[in-house]
Amino acid sequence: MTISPLAKLVIVDDEAAQMKALCNTLEHEGYSTTGFTSANQALAALREQEIDLVLTDLMMPEMNGIALLRAALEIDPNLVGIVMTGHGTIDTAVEAMKVGALDYILKPFKLSAILPVLARALAVRRLRMENIQLREAVGIYELSMAMAFALDFNTVLQKVADAAFQQGQASEVSILLP
Repeated sequence: MTISPLAKLVIVDDEAAQMKALCNTLEHEGYSTTGFTSANQALAALREQEIDLVLTDLMMPEMNGIALLRAALEIDPNLVGIVMTGHGTIDTAVEAMKVGALDYILKPFKLSAILPVLARALAVRRLRMENIQLREAVGIYELSMAMAFALDFNTVLQKVADAAFQQGQASEVSILLP
């Protein structure tokens, strides 16, 4: 679960020309972009593939950008999101941040303004993913230490079951022995 060198961005804007222009511009900057004019189509894509960042317009007909970001974060809580709008208000900016947006950008914006915002958001995504990997590594380390110092087979089995329960977020664990 690491961010590839070519970060995957989903760009959602109901104005097709703006969405395509932003996709093309960011692809020239080295990002992998997929654009949508429909929030529902963007959510369908998020369910099918791992995406690093969602850059969404605020005002769209079928679902606003804040609702889209909320739904996207339910699909992938480690996703990062940025809301862009030509009709910014303090209330919508606060609401976007409460939902989980890392930034709120007023349109029109220059490329020089969006690139540092994207870099910072992707750095947050990278840190989130590294944190997950470190938690998994700590769990494996704790299990190996418990097994190394376990006095009996039942204790080892209990430690294995506990680790599987925690790491797999399972409601039930079974161990089958030959």
